[in-house]
Amino acid sequence: MYSDESESTKPALVLIGGWISEVDLWAELSVQWKAILNQYGVEYFHAHSFRNARDPKYRHLSKHDREHFLISLLMLIKRYAKFGQVAWAKPGVYNYFTTKEFRARHGSVYATLVGQAFALAGIHVTYDCKREQTVSFFLESGHKHAKEALQFVDQYKVLSTAPPKDVEIVGTVGNSGLAFSPFKVGAFGFGSKREMMPLQAADILAYCSLCLRKNSKDPYARALLSAIGLPIFVRCLDKEAILGMVELLNRTDREEVKIQHNRRRQIKQLKALGLPFEVLPDRLSVQIPDDPDLERKVREIIDE
Repeated sequence: MYSDESESTKPALVLIGGWISEVDLWAELSVQWKAILNQYGVEYFHAHSFRNARDPKYRHLSKHDREHFLISLLMLIKRYAKFGQVAWAKPGVYNYFTTKEFRARHGSVYATLVGQAFALAGIHVTYDCKREQTVSFFLESGHKHAKEALQFVDQYKVLSTAPPKDVEIVGTVGNSGLAFSPFKVGAFGFGSKREMMPLQAADILAYCSLCLRKNSKDPYARALLSAIGLPIFVRCLDKEAILGMVELLNRTDREEVKIQHNRRRQIKQLKALGLPFEVLPDRLSVQIPDDPDLERKVREIIDE
């Protein structure tokens, strides 16, 4: 998944948009995308600036070349991407219905939208799957909250990692249900449009999607996305969605306090028995001892 953000001030909107495809297809798109840029003497494509006929990056192109250049790029997306995922919100609404403490723990509106877009893309990828699917995630660098957003992606990756196979007992002390999800996180990181061709494709999705949020009849945005013709799933983080998320995460926070209290007690008891154990991000793993009495005590500690 390659994603980019698009923002506006009037009205105040933040949007994350990304295309999802297979790694080999992205590699093919990148080669052909770069060849088209070279053919038309363009360093990189930016949807907003391309819309301006006077922008110096494209001023050397005739009207005919501009049209063919744009169509060539859109057809690459149509050919190589599978679907698009968009998440958007109004920052004022998000900040009004969340507290400063909540945002410090669970993320800014930007980080939350990145998480929403990535998680929903993962759900679409793994829908009705009979095996795990690993999704890598690359985000356009530069946004002040970009690092924060990837920290949450990293957190999800840790929590969704399956427990070690050689551990006989895994004592759950957190939200380990993610470990059994077929959606796994692969590589993730930042990139620039100049270096990652798929991020230029993501820029088209993000910019056009934002334009349509502001004006559903925007001819430029409608034409570009219609030409691509791929499914685009849109998630609006409106008042109801935000309140539901806040309620769920506040409940999770309260449960986490109890879980951490129980974890500290389990650690203390296992140390008292002198048994080796491993503290994982959301569980304790303990090897079952051969001694029957110790085995019974360990199971009592873990199962409490």
